[in-house]
Amino acid sequence: MANIDVVGYVVTGAIAVVGFFLKRTMNRLDTTEKDVQTIKENYVKETDHKESLQNINDEIKEVKSDIRTINDKFLTKEDFFREQRKTEKQLEKIINILLKSEG
Repeated sequence: MANIDVVGYVVTGAIAVVGFFLKRTMNRLDTTEKDVQTIKENYVKETDHKESLQNINDEIKEVKSDIRTINDKFLTKEDFFREQRKTEKQLEKIINILLKSEG
């Protein structure tokens, strides 16, 4: 009778170990399937990526062109102040001439 009990315990233990590893494998498989599904939903095809990069490069070229146009058409702050100072000097000369002619 003792041999039958030992065999029963060994078989039960073996089934438990196999069941544990089977459950663990199934959980890993489920996780892997979810990850693959997420990748399928979110992946970008190489051609789409190349098109996006080309669009970005085109937009960067437009921005560079706009910056060149802005640099050609507008004064810098330093240039503006320099021109303002010239105007102030001319006004001072005119005021001095007017004051001398009145005095």
